[in-house]
Amino acid sequence: MKYYKIAIPEIKKTYTFFSESEINPGYFCSVKVRNRQYVGIVVEKDNSIDNSLKYNRISSIYRDFTPLSKNYIDFIKTISNYYFTDYGVFFSIAFPSKMFKGIEFEYSLNSEKVGLFLTDEELKIVTLLKEKPMKLKEIKKYTGEEDVVASLKNLEKLGLIKKEIANPFKRAETTKRKAVSLLKIPEEKEIEAIKRKSPAQFRVLDYLVKNKGVNFFLVSELSDRLKVSSSSFESLEKKGFVRLFYDYPSLIKEHPQLKEIITLNKYQEKFYRDFLNSKNGVYYLFGVTGSGKTEVYLRCAEAIISEGKTVLYLVPEIGLTPAAISRLKVRFGKDIAILHSGLSYGERISEWLRVLNEKVKIVVGTRSAIFAPLKNLGLIIVDEEHDHSYKQENFPKYNAVHCALFRGKIDNIPIILGSASPSVEIFYNAKKGKYKLYKLPERAGESGFPSVEIIDMMEEFKKAKGKKKIFAETTINEIKKVIDSGGQVLIFVNRRGYAPFLMCRKCGFIEMCPNCSVSLTVHSDSNSYPLQCHYCGYGKEIPDVCPSCGDNFIQMMGYGTQRIEKRLKSLFPKAKIERVDRDTVSTKNAFENFMTKMNRREIDIVVGTQMIAKGHHFPYLRLSVIVDADSLISFPDFRSAERAFSLFLQVGGRAGRELKGKVLIQTYKPEHYIFKYLKNHDYLSFFDKEIDFRKKALYPPFAKIIVVEIKGNDEEKVAEFSNLVGNRLKEKNVDGKVQILGPVKASIFKVHNKFRYHIILKSKDRRSLRSLFKKGVLPFLEKKLSGIVIIPDIDPYSIM
Repeated sequence: MKYYKIAIPEIKKTYTFFSESEINPGYFCSVKVRNRQYVGIVVEKDNSIDNSLKYNRISSIYRDFTPLSKNYIDFIKTISNYYFTDYGVFFSIAFPSKMFKGIEFEYSLNSEKVGLFLTDEELKIVTLLKEKPMKLKEIKKYTGEEDVVASLKNLEKLGLIKKEIANPFKRAETTKRKAVSLLKIPEEKEIEAIKRKSPAQFRVLDYLVKNKGVNFFLVSELSDRLKVSSSSFESLEKKGFVRLFYDYPSLIKEHPQLKEIITLNKYQEKFYRDFLNSKNGVYYLFGVTGSGKTEVYLRCAEAIISEGKTVLYLVPEIGLTPAAISRLKVRFGKDIAILHSGLSYGERISEWLRVLNEKVKIVVGTRSAIFAPLKNLGLIIVDEEHDHSYKQENFPKYNAVHCALFRGKIDNIPIILGSASPSVEIFYNAKKGKYKLYKLPERAGESGFPSVEIIDMMEEFKKAKGKKKIFAETTINEIKKVIDSGGQVLIFVNRRGYAPFLMCRKCGFIEMCPNCSVSLTVHSDSNSYPLQCHYCGYGKEIPDVCPSCGDNFIQMMGYGTQRIEKRLKSLFPKAKIERVDRDTVSTKNAFENFMTKMNRREIDIVVGTQMIAKGHHFPYLRLSVIVDADSLISFPDFRSAERAFSLFLQVGGRAGRELKGKVLIQTYKPEHYIFKYLKNHDYLSFFDKEIDFRKKALYPPFAKIIVVEIKGNDEEKVAEFSNLVGNRLKEKNVDGKVQILGPVKASIFKVHNKFRYHIILKSKDRRSLRSLFKKGVLPFLEKKLSGIVIIPDIDPYSIM
């Protein structure tokens, strides 16, 4: 017997099973756990067998399905160990969510002999199975009988048929999308005949002829656009004018204006040549906003692909994916797979299978794309590496940038990290020589950097005699000047909704969420309740009077994107204003439609949150306005200055990429040090200031941190268990190399009706930190705890 560890994604666990035959790691298999069949992945041999235990046999191996590579298995094992999780946990997020759910059984003929004395129903089943193997629901459909189980069991006993686990990947592989291409151009008399007899067919044919330069279109998209049914396409196929087929086209259409090949400047050329000469290690491309980092990424990707290898290209947000794909598609055609959470299940599994079956050269996607099962990987590109979106907020709390570094090392391939405002820890390593550091200090084109003006809102407050204003007079005048000249304006607000909270001005009562320790946000145009919790989704109506004191002096405090939009409409009634936040960009194509409108100059002022702040190219944008800078710089966390500086730099970087631009930052704290550096676009001086603070306070990169979150429904029980874990850690911290802070209540104490405590572990020595965690926390993680959940956060982005 040979024993193997099998990771089971659906239940996020790894168990040991045996097999009589040799199996290489990476193969998919079927295994039974508690009388239910699951799909698993062979991870490794298990040489630590306990002979007192009974192990189950591996039910079947899917040897005709493409296995995962050894390097990929090693990558999953490495990050599972780093983040203290079971292998099954990371396999569960590496694959499309529903891919392995619902194993079905298949019946097939086991003998050519025809049994004697069979019932009519049994004869019908045998006849059906002569054609092909079938699942139970198919047999019911073709026999017209609802209850065929007894007949099937009898045929099994007679040895005429056999019951096996169906290959789950056959179902997955059928998820394709129908496309249409023009087969021949009709003659004039044929066009007239079709136009007369079938206007719908004519619209399809006329559209395809006019767009004959395009290889094919998706039938679903063309049906919507031309208002025709699928039968019109089928009729045209019968007439020989079009060809219908199933394909996996890229989900984003190419933009012809991106076909222009850019000439590299001396800094880009230097990086590109050095990359071609070595192609190893980690490269850091520190390029100011608009400096042409994307063009350098594409050149390097082309070089790797020309060697027959594949490329993984990570972007931080779904909103950035269309821009990245557009540039990739015009260079590499259809050899691109897209992986991000905004895809439907069918799209995601189709793209994933294309990757596994080696039908693509490039994968582009967000955080989870780091798990793309690429083989012969030759390069990983991580754009905007500083972005917090690369950090998973829920368990397992992995960082895709760190995972990229692990994967690059295992595959022994180059990695390119890029940003205009690098994360402090990674830039520290680059400056120390751990990574190869290159700078792109100049903007592409002749527009130069936008000028930055800091507006003191306290002075505006005094001018308005104590009345708090949303926009300074300077801001209003600058917006008017830009839109009057035909330019575009970006207004950045860090909160969606109408107002952050509702407060009684008499007694100070604030409407709070009953499930979470946060105030309810006011939404003015909500389809549900106007008061909503952004954590758990709870909603309620706005009260007429204060629930605490009965007074009717209730006011909306602060402002979100909705309130800013309303104010702008009153100030600039003739301007075309668009709001872009999670409330308005909820459908798959909404963001792409917004980008199209911006590029066509159909928008004068765009109001939005972080999703419009990063990575986008708006040719006509001349002014960026940061309305409330203080909400970010006042956040009580060790990364607050880094987050604020990076975000403000990115927001400002959208302005003046092709025309001379300007940035306005409204603040009540103009003396804060980050504004001095922002005015001069001076990241290096900001870094020097920030790294000095980190060193004195013993924060990363000078220390490693693990935050242990303990939560549950019973507040007293959670507090008691947190103290138990805290005391265990203090007992095990014999050499005192690890600082133990807490347990303390989390800054947002209650979320989804669960009470939360934090224990923070901090140390200069990574080994001591991980050793203490293993001794003090891991034993609890491996137990089944009633009503208590422990979530470790390794290298946390925030300690709040």
